[in-house]
Amino acid sequence: MGLTGGLACGKTTACRYLQRLGVPTVDADELSREVVLPGSSGLQQLLDYFGDAILQPQGSLNRPYLAKRVFSSTTDRVAVEKILHPLILQKIREWSATITTPYAIIAAPLLFEARWQSEVDHILVIDLPREEQIKRAESRDQRSRQEIEAILDSQWSRQQRVAAADTTIANSGLPKELEKRLLHFHQRLLKKLKSTNLPQ
Repeated sequence: MGLTGGLACGKTTACRYLQRLGVPTVDADELSREVVLPGSSGLQQLLDYFGDAILQPQGSLNRPYLAKRVFSSTTDRVAVEKILHPLILQKIREWSATITTPYAIIAAPLLFEARWQSEVDHILVIDLPREEQIKRAESRDQRSRQEIEAILDSQWSRQQRVAAADTTIANSGLPKELEKRLLHFHQRLLKKLKSTNLPQ
């Protein structure tokens, strides 16, 4: 199952709670760091495109610099996605092949933008109004409102995500409210999967 949502919608919080319920999860953001480690083909391809400016003095990727390039230039963003998305997807597929539980979570902020819908059989969207996203991102990240809005503008809109979701869970309230909704979803899904797998 795919789990997605816009910036600061609460995807990580949702994943951590589902993990506590015993659901295996993989995070595309974490994999995006793995595929650009020093010596990786991902980092080399980024170097071929951007040059040495994207490197820290010790040779690792300068992620803040790359983020500024990506969110200020559509051309650069598309180039980075063409390099990294296939590498991330390969790791997701390798991980998925090891899963034996009734269901597992692929958390991917850009699930729709990367066109990975066909990789999952259900899409869960964690939803939050745009202005709340901005407020949460401002309190969490070291970014200006302008930078945050540039990131939001590069993602699918809230309306697009909700329209394409199989299930949408609102996250405007307290964390306990989100957990309650996730628990209900989890229990309902397990019941559905159990009934589907019963012998005919």
